[in-house]
Amino acid sequence: MSMRRVSGYGLVGIGGTAVSELGIGVPAEAAFTWTPAESTPDGGQNAWVWLDAGQDVYSDNPPTTLAGNGDSVQFWTNQGTLARDWYRAGADGPPTYRTGIINSLPVVEFDDVDDRLFAGGAVTTATYSVFAVILAKAAQVNQWWGGVATNRQIRINDAGANPVLDVYNGVGAIASNVLSVDPVTAWSLSEYFLSGTMYSFRQNGSDMGTVVDVASTFYLDYIPRNAVAAPQQIAEILAYNALLSDDDKATVETYFKLKYALW
Repeated sequence: MSMRRVSGYGLVGIGGTAVSELGIGVPAEAAFTWTPAESTPDGGQNAWVWLDAGQDVYSDNPPTTLAGNGDSVQFWTNQGTLARDWYRAGADGPPTYRTGIINSLPVVEFDDVDDRLFAGGAVTTATYSVFAVILAKAAQVNQWWGGVATNRQIRINDAGANPVLDVYNGVGAIASNVLSVDPVTAWSLSEYFLSGTMYSFRQNGSDMGTVVDVASTFYLDYIPRNAVAAPQQIAEILAYNALLSDDDKATVETYFKLKYALW
């Protein structure tokens, strides 16, 4: 059988290809080998921020003791290229480490009182591709991350009849995109992209719409940005300070789909 290499996969037979939702030919998922430890296959982008609850989460700071089930999370190591890690600081409460939560994998759990992690300074980019495996644990506005002052925040708003993704300017929603999966009742992969003035949203590998707004700076210095409005469990966050190609988006989506059995 003739063989070829396709983005994110090992060598597979020509007859074993399928078409992703982005229209890209990909082989059977059993052959998938890519992880965020590698550059993206098409554009050669390296993970900028990669927080994986299954890697290097500590119950102390300086980090020496790996967190176990029920432990307070004091330090979450960034596996990406950015020279920052996330830790509990000041009066913020520590989140809690939970094991065996999604597809037998661990998560970091944040309450809606004071749990928050800090990167020790500004973490900003004007162009980004962000992926998060998350369960937002309350039917309310859940601000995850975003800007300050006039910069835009990205949030889930599940307080109304339909769960939506908002682009939010600190006063009100600029635009809302209805989600196909309610992130309060089911785990999902939420995806955000900004290039120039174009915001794009995806969930579980499907387009959720685009918004044209002002250019803005993305902040990831606090997780979550607003501690009192964000009860949630986070399994993994993966961010690139670049806009990924459609091929690379499909590769990253397949990684999350298979790892967490999301869809």
